[in-house]
Amino acid sequence: MKNLPVIKDGPPPSGPGEALYVAAVPHVEGRLCLNCALWVPTQRCVIHDASLEVRGSMVCGYHVLGSPFESDEAAADFEQRMVGRVTPETSGLIEAPPTGTRCGNCAYFAAEGGKGGACLRVAQEITKKGWIPAEVELYGCCAQWSSTVNEWSSADDGGFAWDAEGWDEFAPKR
Repeated sequence: MKNLPVIKDGPPPSGPGEALYVAAVPHVEGRLCLNCALWVPTQRCVIHDASLEVRGSMVCGYHVLGSPFESDEAAADFEQRMVGRVTPETSGLIEAPPTGTRCGNCAYFAAEGGKGGACLRVAQEITKKGWIPAEVELYGCCAQWSSTVNEWSSADDGGFAWDAEGWDEFAPKR
């Protein structure tokens, strides 16, 4: 990947560990409850209240890539060992895009070539001058995934921004 800019302003970044970044896995196009080891095909999830409908087309920040439980009975032993449940607000449960969540369909993703790019929400490194976006894979994903990005402005002394054309350096505000 070419030299990434130092971002001087914008949303506070997370590190790859804080964002729970997971690299691309062969044959997995995106994260969905349908491919999560905590999901039960009876439209529920073992970490959420049993009365909450959790469709296979949804996803949350607790996603664990793997085969779902085969039945409610198969999930029962796991659930008996749990101390508590999480709310949809805590887990970030959302209806996902049809192909699931991944860096390549995240609003924070800045593509560079065909297999990866930079994440404008996760810092690879934080320096005295700002932070450098993390390099991520097109089919990787993290808990910072978003379909939209909140607008943020440049630093007074100039900086970089991402748009559909790529990185653009912008002039200092006057």
